[in-house]
Amino acid sequence: MLDDSLAYETKIKKIGASKLRINFVLSKYCKSKDSILQSKKNIHDSRIKEMFLNRY
Repeated sequence: MLDDSLAYETKIKKIGASKLRINFVLSKYCKSKDSILQSKKNIHDSRIKEMFLNRY
C-alpha cells in the first residue's frame, strides 16, 4: 500500500491520514459521533501501536 521509497515520517503521516479517513467512514456508516477506531500500545513492545474497533 505504501511505497518503499518513502521516508519513515511520510509513511507515518500517510498511515495517520488513512486512520482518520477509515474512522470517518465507519462513524458515518454506524451513525455514531464517537470514534470507532481505537489505538493502544502493544503490551509486549511499546513501539508497536495496535488498532482495534471500539466496543460499545
